[in-house]
Amino acid sequence: MTLVSVTGAGITGGLDFRSGVFSTRHTTLTSGLIIDGLPTYQLFGTAGNFTTGFYNRATTVGRALSITGATSGTGGTFLVSGYDCYGYAMSELITATSGATTANGKKAFKAVTSVVPQFTDAHNYSIGTADIFGFGILASYFGDVSINWNATVITATTGFVAAITTSPATTTTGDVRGTYAVQSASDGTKRLVMRVSPTLGSVVTNPTTGLFGVTQV
Repeated sequence: MTLVSVTGAGITGGLDFRSGVFSTRHTTLTSGLIIDGLPTYQLFGTAGNFTTGFYNRATTVGRALSITGATSGTGGTFLVSGYDCYGYAMSELITATSGATTANGKKAFKAVTSVVPQFTDAHNYSIGTADIFGFGILASYFGDVSINWNATVITATTGFVAAITTSPATTTTGDVRGTYAVQSASDGTKRLVMRVSPTLGSVVTNPTTGLFGVTQV
């Protein structure tokens, strides 16, 4: 599919992936679409002396994608390829149903490099972002997270999907760190804050997967 070439609605094109968080893994990749800006670091200290920092939670967030079909469309599967918020390659098969319906993906992408239909249909399909957001670190249980949406503390599990533990992950499994679907439409002004408190046991057992989940596919 032809990806948009203009910036708008939270999608940015023409960014160089060789900067910020992506710089350690993408020395040549200079094309693709970024969702809600490139992930960055929040740094502290004095330049030239001592500097430390962590991932900037305001920019290190991914978002699930959606496929919308046409009235007479047959539907089919699309292969989405891109990267997560840490710059690791990932892909997902999203199946669009027949008709003018919208199907949401399960994985949170930070960058999209291609969307390839796995079927033939003479109708137009479009890809967009869903109101499903990815956690920055492993969210195994609802009790591990704290979510605030539009100045309201979320106490119901509705919309929460725990991290998948299938290893290896596949193009049809869910997000490796978990997602949350907000319960009212995002509009550019409502604020979403998602925090995760990893358990000591998960970190001690395996510091990598205990924090960041199984390897992306």
